[in-house]
Amino acid sequence: MDFLLEIGVEELPSSYIEPALDELCQKVSSELKEARISCSSIDSYCTPRRLAILVRDIADRQEDIEKEIMGPATRVAYDETGKPTEAGKGFARSQGVPVNSLVKKKTQKGEYVCAIVREQGRPVQKVLSEALPELILSISFPRTMTWADPAARFGRPIRWLVSMLGDKVVPFDVAGVRAGRRTFGNRFLAPRAIELKNPSHYAEKLRRAWVIVDCKERKRLVERLVQEQAGERGGKILEDPELMGIVTNLLEYPVAVLGSFDETFLELPRDVVVTAMREHQRYFAVENEDGSLLPFFVALRNGGAEGEENVRRGNERVLKARLDDARFYWEKDVSIGIQRQLELLKQVVWHESLGSVYDKSQRLSELSAFVIRNWDGTRTKTAERAGLLCKTDLVSEMVKDGKEFTTLQGIIGAEYAAKAGEEKEVATAVREHYLPRFPGDGLPSGLEGCAVSIADRLDEIVGCFAAGRIPSGSEDPYGLRRQANGMMRILIEKKLHFSLSQAVGEALRLLSKQWRMKDSLREEVSSFLDQRLAFVLSEMGMEQDVIDSVLSADSDDPYRTWLKTRALAEWKSNDEFSQVVISFKRVSNILKGESYPRPSAQELSENVEQQLLKRVQEVSGLVSKTVSEGSYDDAIAHLLSLKKPIDEFFDGVLVMDSDETLRTRRLGLLDLVRAEFLKLADFSRLMESTFSSTTD
Repeated sequence: MDFLLEIGVEELPSSYIEPALDELCQKVSSELKEARISCSSIDSYCTPRRLAILVRDIADRQEDIEKEIMGPATRVAYDETGKPTEAGKGFARSQGVPVNSLVKKKTQKGEYVCAIVREQGRPVQKVLSEALPELILSISFPRTMTWADPAARFGRPIRWLVSMLGDKVVPFDVAGVRAGRRTFGNRFLAPRAIELKNPSHYAEKLRRAWVIVDCKERKRLVERLVQEQAGERGGKILEDPELMGIVTNLLEYPVAVLGSFDETFLELPRDVVVTAMREHQRYFAVENEDGSLLPFFVALRNGGAEGEENVRRGNERVLKARLDDARFYWEKDVSIGIQRQLELLKQVVWHESLGSVYDKSQRLSELSAFVIRNWDGTRTKTAERAGLLCKTDLVSEMVKDGKEFTTLQGIIGAEYAAKAGEEKEVATAVREHYLPRFPGDGLPSGLEGCAVSIADRLDEIVGCFAAGRIPSGSEDPYGLRRQANGMMRILIEKKLHFSLSQAVGEALRLLSKQWRMKDSLREEVSSFLDQRLAFVLSEMGMEQDVIDSVLSADSDDPYRTWLKTRALAEWKSNDEFSQVVISFKRVSNILKGESYPRPSAQELSENVEQQLLKRVQEVSGLVSKTVSEGSYDDAIAHLLSLKKPIDEFFDGVLVMDSDETLRTRRLGLLDLVRAEFLKLADFSRLMESTFSSTTD
């Protein structure tokens, strides 16, 4: 027996559909499991007008269960003669079982009586009727609406509900809509109600009514149709998985239409033409085998071939209007020139307290040169120029005032830079300086792009902190966490060594020319960046104790920090390493964060003291060298050699001697030991839940 649930709605936005469907499946699966109702599988279906699940081979009732309920102690439930007391009788009565069915059970607290309660499973129809109304309204959406019932909220108003267990309706109500067996086909081609006799007929019935309810099947159909249409003109579809997903969830029965546009529009930058087709019209661009655009596009409509020519002409007319606008914007921007755009940035306020975007561009120019100097001093001029020009497209006709081409910010700036004769590296850096825009996004390809991206993010973070716009809790209106995360990703994934403290200092110096800085600002920004670095390392799979260990000793160079955390993570399972961590914790616990004068060999009288000092001195140079070279595995191996002399030291002397001179010298020796480990990490923070620490 199968169970079908369909939630019929007014058209949902494409972006709402798949997350809501996944949540519906998860909630139904959890509800069935919790209710002890078995099934073989759950299939999901969706279109803009429906979310549906088909639960196959669902049990007709819940599984029966036995519960063991603990009662009073045996001595309380029975008297000295073994007869039930009032307490024992009362407990049996409260559980609905005969008093003579109570059983005795021994526990750590003594012997108690138990009642074995058998709970008979209820029919699945009753369980579903009770659970589904609340379950449906608990599905989350970015935004919800109310309609007949102000208390009921959903992504769009619910217009019908199908709820069938086999050939029977499972009745319930949601927001005034009664569940039944009637569904609806394509709004325009088959608008009448469709009576379902059985869940197994669901997909086929809707197919006959111009609805392909299986999302995966619909997507395959879209992919085939658009490629066939493009192939008719000797081209192929520009690969765009995101657009493919959007279009799939805009339609119930996709039909492709091939359109064309004037070839002269191909003189515009490629991204402008593609954006005009993609962003608002959801057309697929067509390209040649060599990747050049062809003057064609593929649009999709919702079912039927009737009026295809009118549909084609209508789409071509709309696209021509958008491309006409784009050409006007492009030609006007090119005639103004990039230098004039730079001057116009003086009229654009970046932040009411921190001046104009022109002021910001001047800072970015200097800061980009400062950043790239860390990696290649020969590229400072190109980074400087890219930093200066990277915001000029904000005043372009193509981008400003929230036009449909605002998504080209940075991209169109690169086109204007190239048109103005700027170097290729400058244009590329302008294009890529917003990367990464979100988790998983691509990174800048060149060093100039990396430098401008980091400079832009640093200036943004320092400026917002200076103006008091600091992220707190869930509030981060300027996206500073995302900006910092992106900066850390660039440095780590591009394997770029970089001093955050120096960069923050330079960013503060540049901003201080326009803004009076409070003394604590550097510390606040550095603490924020440490938090973001820890977050990024955690996202990359590092354990929190390893992150804390390394960050406590060194967080200035994110790539170096990543290499250290990776090395420590790999050593954690090594038994010898585990033992040296225990030894270091013992050292750390005795010192309690205090520093002591370092003793000389002449001041140490005991052999174990002298041997430990000798080994520390031998290891010190090796650890410093391997850490500076980034050979962290070798550094750890050198530190492991300290375990034996440390243990012999603790076995041979009393550190906290009553003689203050001896005590101070021994503490100073341990301080030397601690300093060697801290060149790599604070080992005392490692694996605190699994290592036992010992104090003298």
